[in-house]
Amino acid sequence: MGWGVRYTHRFMVVFFGDLATTSAGYAAACLVNMVIHYLALAGISKEVSGAAHRPTALFLGLFLLFSLMATHGSLPSSWYLLTGILSLGAATGFTLLYIWSLCLIWTRQIIGTRHKIFAAVTCVAAIGCYEHAAAITVIASITAYMAATFYNHQHRLFFRLLVGIAVIFTFISFFCRGNFRRKTKRAV
Repeated sequence: MGWGVRYTHRFMVVFFGDLATTSAGYAAACLVNMVIHYLALAGISKEVSGAAHRPTALFLGLFLLFSLMATHGSLPSSWYLLTGILSLGAATGFTLLYIWSLCLIWTRQIIGTRHKIFAAVTCVAAIGCYEHAAAITVIASITAYMAATFYNHQHRLFFRLLVGIAVIFTFISFFCRGNFRRKTKRAV
């Protein structure tokens, strides 16, 4: 009732906010963020290039990670950087993981329970990180479903389910009572 848009972000700040108090914790947060991005980018590269090109996918994942890192400037405060990792960084990472899960489902003849859970969890987690991640997740879900329908893909019903999950959690996230109560408490 009191939460706002970013439920995943708030969860991570509550449980991982103290990482900023130690150098090791701060380094671990940065490292985990980079690993999540690398796994997602390498996974997307692997699915796009085909399973026969695993070394190429690993190299492309590393190249894309370094390219992404080169676009970020430095931030003045270590606490702000940690909250950025737990919001914008996590949002980008979870969104890329979700796109990877869409690629996994697209390329598999049979999708197992772990693929379905991976797609659903990354969808919900990305939506709860940040507003732009919610928008991208919904757009990616709708695009995947439209492509699956156009090409008569065998998993189009699951893509439709993912659209439903994305839309429902976006509505929950954006129209929850906490978004409107926060403004009244701040006299906005």
